Amino acid sequence: MNTITPKEKEVLGLLAQGLSSKEIAGRLAISFHTVESHRKNLRIKFDAKNSSELVMKAGLPMLNIPEFRDL
Repeated sequence: MNTITPKEKEVLGLLAQGLSSKEIAGRLAISFHTVESHRKNLRIKFDAKNSSELVMKAGLPMLNIPEFRDL
């Protein structure tokens, strides 16, 4: 498993819920550019070409999102 930071995990969880970078930035009170940086780092860590592939490769259950917990 790839090691991700707590903030990357938060970003990934919100991304999996369909939020945009702008929405994630507002929700986490961080800049849009910081969100984009986290997304880029996550794509590198999971060798993903896009956000959909990133969420798939990361595996939803590890994100502990209530809507996806039982998948």
